[in-house]
Amino acid sequence: MRNAVIVAAGDCVVFLAALFSANVYLAGAVVALSVAGLVLVARDWRAQQAPDEERPRPLTPDEFTPDVTDGDDTGVTTAAMWADEQGGAQPGW
Repeated sequence: MRNAVIVAAGDCVVFLAALFSANVYLAGAVVALSVAGLVLVARDWRAQQAPDEERPRPLTPDEFTPDVTDGDDTGVTTAAMWADEQGGAQPGW
């Protein structure tokens, strides 16, 4: 990644030189340095992907746990739950 930062800094300098001098060759150098920087970033990114690490296997349906509990008040909205959902005080029921 350090190489890509160095290329980007050099690209900024060449860009300013091309801008002030209106030189076509320097403008071409800006494009070439930009492409080289993108190649360096892509190479570093691919190197960080670590293809030799084993990917975790997907879960089977039997390994999932339910998001709700099997309590006594399943499917029943309690007063505290209602107040949390409505953002107000608990009703008198």
